[in-house]
Amino acid sequence: MRTCLLVVILLGLAFPLHAQEMPRQVIFGSAGDLQLTQGKKDDHHPAWSPDSKKIIFSSKRTGNFDLWMMDADGANQRQLTTDPANESQPCWSREGYLYYVRETAQGKANIFRIKAP
Repeated sequence: MRTCLLVVILLGLAFPLHAQEMPRQVIFGSAGDLQLTQGKKDDHHPAWSPDSKKIIFSSKRTGNFDLWMMDADGANQRQLTTDPANESQPCWSREGYLYYVRETAQGKANIFRIKAP
């Protein structure tokens, strides 16, 4: 397991963060925050692509939670799923797949896989 370094510029502190798929430095603080999504909707569970160029997330902007993808800077947001069930908690595999949870209105949840676009 790799150890990544999470740097808090505002406080000048560094904390170790254990993660397998996050070989990057994340910088945040009052001057470095960048809001990637906007509006009156719920956007949750962001996950980086293995190459760090894309972010997949779940959003309720169409009435129920669906999977959306955007560039790492927040540009080019597009919807990936349209099922009436809620899709959430997406993650990328290094083999080019997206895994996520789909929960029906009856509360039944299962794990699904699709090929990453």
